Amino acid sequence: MVIQEQHVNFSQLEQSLDILIPERLRHATTDPSKLKSTTFDFWLGKFDERYRPSLIALFVEEGGLNNSPFEETNDRWETVLRTHHRWAVQQGKVSTNDQPLLSFVAQERPNKGVLILTYLDMPRLRRKGIGGEFFANLNQILKAMGYEYTIGEVNNQNLKTFLRMGGYTFRQIKEDVYPANPLTLPPSYNPDLSLIQFLDEEMEKEFVKPECIRT
Repeated sequence: MVIQEQHVNFSQLEQSLDILIPERLRHATTDPSKLKSTTFDFWLGKFDERYRPSLIALFVEEGGLNNSPFEETNDRWETVLRTHHRWAVQQGKVSTNDQPLLSFVAQERPNKGVLILTYLDMPRLRRKGIGGEFFANLNQILKAMGYEYTIGEVNNQNLKTFLRMGGYTFRQIKEDVYPANPLTLPPSYNPDLSLIQFLDEEMEKEFVKPECIRT
């Protein structure tokens, strides 16, 4: 599928999730032909403010569990990924034998922005460049769709990784234009761990402190 500028919305993107699959993820599976992408439903928010995120994606290897149950894990993010897999199973999207590999959730925001809510992968897939390639694919697609920036929360463990990928902390945003600007804050705002990545170079120059702009 070729993404043409502003001709695709998130609903259509959910029908073509394979374009988000990193090549490194294909190489990391036992059988790349069994790599499957799907969406499923869940809701965020409370009471009358509940909503389904704009984009929900789950990537699995069909039959990857080989009828074996999950081993116990203390990894917080793997636990959430398994939960996404369980919900997809309950909705008939995947099988209990399918190995969950990666899930991703995002929400459209005002002013041509995208809020990254969740990126989860299995521990064995980390530090292999899969996440970096995934977000590179995503940013290219979002830019072609007409979006200008993404925002999201990171942690101290992956902060440097996302900075290397082109993100900026909100401390690097010009104080004289923020918060009186079109950027929409993530729900849990932390100026050191809330990141924004610009998909528009002119917007980057407008909002980022000159000494922080990467050349």
